[in-house]
Amino acid sequence: MMKPEVNFGWDPGQYTKFLSERTRPAIELLSRLPAELSVKEAVDLGCGPGNSSAVVYSRFPAAKITGIDSSPAMIQEAGQKYPYLHFAVASIDQYESPEPVDLIFSNAALHWVSEHEKLLPRLMNSLRKGGTLAVQMPNNHMEITHTTMREIATDFTWSKDLSAIRSTPPVLEPEQYYDMLIPLSASVDIWQTKYFHVMNDAGAIGQWLCGTGLRPFLDALPEGEAARFLELYVKRIAQHLKPRKDGKILMPFPRLFIVAIKN
Repeated sequence: MMKPEVNFGWDPGQYTKFLSERTRPAIELLSRLPAELSVKEAVDLGCGPGNSSAVVYSRFPAAKITGIDSSPAMIQEAGQKYPYLHFAVASIDQYESPEPVDLIFSNAALHWVSEHEKLLPRLMNSLRKGGTLAVQMPNNHMEITHTTMREIATDFTWSKDLSAIRSTPPVLEPEQYYDMLIPLSASVDIWQTKYFHVMNDAGAIGQWLCGTGLRPFLDALPEGEAARFLELYVKRIAQHLKPRKDGKILMPFPRLFIVAIKN
């Protein structure tokens, strides 16, 4: 079994180990934008290492595309890889466009930000009339990959209290998003896709989630305890997700998608 490395904070190298799988939902989200949509200026919120910004560029190569992320390391990586795009360090929860834009795109970022009841309407207000808000968020709070994190946090004694970390579902119900967006929208399209990513083993799942879901737990602990947490996590995942006929493991990963057109 591959032993995952312990990395702390938003690490571009860790995140990009599964970049094609992380980019796939961005491509699906982009494919559902209106065919007639004209974009002169777009913002990619939580752009990470720039992979999702490049996806937007592939559809709107004439547009000014700005990727925004709170991690300086991610922005540095994005700027080096995609020098023809614009990138800036900024916080999503404080983002407001100085001028209305045509597209606000966010792939796997808004679930790290709280108070969606305020956030999404504010993002809609940053769009021009007819502009589009396109959002994808992992919706795996109750999947075994994430319930196991919370079990490890409370089943063992750690030097820090981990019980409150990721304890509240970060993504609301689809009906809640519809109700908050429809008063501001000409149309709201919401759907969910459940991916089953083919992973080599439980260690690979730990490696994937070290870059995202496990990060808050590992960051809270001293290095030795973080390594122990990760070891316990991988062992439990191996008990829950059994190898298929080829020895690989399927990691369930539901994602919620929203496309709202401003009225």
